[in-house]
Amino acid sequence: MTGTSGTGAYRRPGAITGSRPGAIPRSPRSPGTGTIRTATMPSPSTPILGRRAVKRDRLLTRIEGVLRDDGRVAAAWLVGSLGLGTTDALSDLDLWVVLADEHREAAVTPTARHALVAAVRTPQLAVEALRNAPEAGGYLLTLYPGETGACRVDWHWQPRAAARFPVAGRLLVGRVGIPPVPAPTPTPLSDRERAEVVIEKVALFWVATALTARAVARRRLWDAGRMIGWAIDPLDEAAWSPETSMPAGHDDLRDRPRPSPPTAPRDRLALVRGRQDDGGPPRRGRGARRGGSDRRRRAGVPVPRPGRRPGQRPGRRGGRRGGQVARRVR
Repeated sequence: MTGTSGTGAYRRPGAITGSRPGAIPRSPRSPGTGTIRTATMPSPSTPILGRRAVKRDRLLTRIEGVLRDDGRVAAAWLVGSLGLGTTDALSDLDLWVVLADEHREAAVTPTARHALVAAVRTPQLAVEALRNAPEAGGYLLTLYPGETGACRVDWHWQPRAAARFPVAGRLLVGRVGIPPVPAPTPTPLSDRERAEVVIEKVALFWVATALTARAVARRRLWDAGRMIGWAIDPLDEAAWSPETSMPAGHDDLRDRPRPSPPTAPRDRLALVRGRQDDGGPPRRGRGARRGGSDRRRRAGVPVPRPGRRPGQRPGRRGGRRGGQVARRVR
């Protein structure tokens, strides 16, 4: 008999993971526990993230001082999460710098932009991204060194004539008045338009799901991870449309609460089984595993017993361990 030592579980010859080309490597397991090792992210309240937030705020204070001392700067403000007041310890700095019109060339001259960035501190990395530049202005992505990791600062430059103060912004420097961005006036959607949005987004979800499954089958896990996001976003928009007649904005979808996926293998299986059974959230406890079987029994559908494949005859009692039946290899 071929099997694992002390378990009575049958294993095909050559089925050991990694014993043949193309075998899928197993996840590393903790010694003696049988549990999969998973990387854990620090909690937002951990000391390292607290120090990171302090370092970022100090960098912001230094940036503000440099901008105040620069006579070319007419105004400056923060946008993004710090402008909205939704920041956390991992938030970046999204900075908007308005230059006086007589110094507008500095906004589009790479040398001048790099000099202003270096006046704060020498960055580890500075990347030009022309597509991120505002009208008649420039953009530079920078990473400043720090003991808790690099701090990202997105710099936007724009001349005063083209600048508009955003609806959600935190003013840092304001030597001159900048006209505000006109308040958006979105047109409410009719019931028919909202229904069309839901139909379109649900269809996009299934398209993205099919692409994700194909990437998994091809073992292109990086592609699968990216496509999972493409599948989730349409569902957020589909869930938003029935709740309000106003179209969803970027911040509406970004700040929408989304439950974290389970990490324990048993909880993952319960989640999948619950959604396969009735398309809804799984029940907690044993109901997550038995709910679908009970419904199938009531409907007269045969349900195999746990640990036995359909049509499989029961083996000897002493040869079964952990839901598996030992078989003799001839």
